[in-house]
This record gives sequence, C-alpha cells and structure tokens, in this order.
Amino acid sequence: MWRELLTGYNLYKGVTVKKVEEHRERLAYVIENLNSLKPNSIIIVEGKTDKLVLQPLISNYIRISTIVNLNKLLMENKVHREYLILTDFDGEGKKLHKYVKNKLLGNGISENFIRDDIRNTIRKYLTLYGYGIYDGLSSLIKKANVNPEKFKVNVLSRYLYILDDE
Repeated sequence: MWRELLTGYNLYKGVTVKKVEEHRERLAYVIENLNSLKPNSIIIVEGKTDKLVLQPLISNYIRISTIVNLNKLLMENKVHREYLILTDFDGEGKKLHKYVKNKLLGNGISENFIRDDIRNTIRKYLTLYGYGIYDGLSSLIKKANVNPEKFKVNVLSRYLYILDDE
C-alpha cells in the first residue's frame, strides 16, 4: 500500500496501472470503440444490468438490446445496421456470443455487419477489471473516479474531452 502512495501506481490483476489517469484513458478508449458503430446500430448484451451500465456511455444513435429480445430484433428492418454482440468474456458468454452470431447470420445479416473486432478490443481492456460486462465496466468507472452520467456522448464528440475534471 505504501508503494502505491509513493509511486502513484498500483498492481491490478498482475498489471501495473497508473491510478486514476490510466483508468480514465482506458475508459475513454472503451467509450470511443463503443461509439465507433454507425448510427442505428445495435449492441446486444446478456441482461438488463449490462444494458444499464452501457447506456450512459453510448451515443443516442446506437441502441442496446438484450438477448431476450433477439427474435423481436431480427424481425425489424435491418438496413445498414452494425451489430456488436457484447456478452460476458467467460465460457458461458462465449457460447452466447456464438449463438447470437449464428442467429444473426441465419437471418441474412452479413458477417461484415457483425463487429467482432470491437468486441475483441473492448475485451482486452475490460478483462483487467472483470469477465462480465457489468462487472468490468462498473469497476473501470469506479477506478477512473468518474460519474457515468458525464459520459453521455454523441457521434461527433471527441472522447478525451469527456474525461476532463469538473
């Protein structure tokens, strides 16, 4: 503990992380990736708690849906949408990701519109904080010492500015 106070760094799950500033940079990068989806895109999450933690971080032009609403989602018009399947990063989450991806592909959605690249990037940042979307994001937000409501962004915003102190 005294080493953390002297150096400004702490060891978190085997990774040395500068306190608040580096957590904020990581959070900004996650937010930037989430908001890099095209307008009218959809992020598919496992449950309501995942949806609640993501909502303040994404643009108003991107929708969040849970797996429970997947069939309803597939019946809607799907022109020019991208899909981000953001299930947890544990074994069960991988199975759910595969299931949802196969459902999307089976309903005529091109693999080019399923953004696994963004999922993989977000996974690299969030698994330091937990294997669940809710756990990882909640922990990252807490360690970044920020108010989630401050992160309401729009597609044209620059993400580092939202991390400025009040």
